Amino acid sequence: MHSASKLLPGLALLPAVGSLVIAAILLLWVSTVALAALCVALAPSRLSWRVRRTVLAVGVLGLTAGAPLAAWEIQHRLDSMAERLAANGWRLSLPGRVQVATLNLAMGLGGYALGYPEVASETLWMFVPGPRVREWRGDFAMESALVRQNVRELLEEARRQERAGAPVKLSRRRVLWTKRDLGRDSLRVALALNSPLYLEAVAYPRGTGWRLEVQGRAAVRYPSRNRVPLGRLFGQPLVIEEGLFAALQDAGWLHPYEAVWSWTVEEGDPRLAGPASTGAVSDSS
Repeated sequence: MHSASKLLPGLALLPAVGSLVIAAILLLWVSTVALAALCVALAPSRLSWRVRRTVLAVGVLGLTAGAPLAAWEIQHRLDSMAERLAANGWRLSLPGRVQVATLNLAMGLGGYALGYPEVASETLWMFVPGPRVREWRGDFAMESALVRQNVRELLEEARRQERAGAPVKLSRRRVLWTKRDLGRDSLRVALALNSPLYLEAVAYPRGTGWRLEVQGRAAVRYPSRNRVPLGRLFGQPLVIEEGLFAALQDAGWLHPYEAVWSWTVEEGDPRLAGPASTGAVSDSS
């Protein structure tokens, strides 16, 4: 086992490595701010304290003062690239593929930083060729009121079954988030699973109740044309045209797949208590 003293030098390099990655991405998208990120990356290097202090001050000032400009420039370049691609039949050149790939990488890494680890993982795994179905285990979907309502209904369906001791496969359910739902439901769940989400469950008798083994299936792929508002960045509305990433899929740089999230729900789970969800957009299919 490594001692804490041996780990500290490595941990001290993490901000530098992260800043270098940011600098590389900004160099392709916002060259006006790339130098500032590079300055932050150089701050921990073996320079004199006076030089490091100056470099760090310049870097931090450049990143903070240049952030609104960076947000505007990113949106402007996204719109310009989408317009050129639409006129060109959505075929990306090699430099365009590199730019879109770095943006997709930044979105994946940013998802971790903003507290959306599931969609971040799904996004980054698109870079890796692999099976058409990829599986994770985790019950984060239960943060969503729409998902909880459907799980409640699945449990009610299980209670109507005869308790013959054998597991019972329940009806498949479809969960779809509308723009109205996104304002009051879990954005973390919707970002990762709204393609839409298909819930499948098998009910197992357990004492006097039931245990549900639930699977949530969602397609991880970019549609050919869809503008997705991501909110505001330093006052600038940020809208992503997913057709850019669909073009990267067509070029073979991203690999769509089906994400399967599995979790267990026991009878009496406190997350299933409370009133039924209203405005749910879901149906059995």
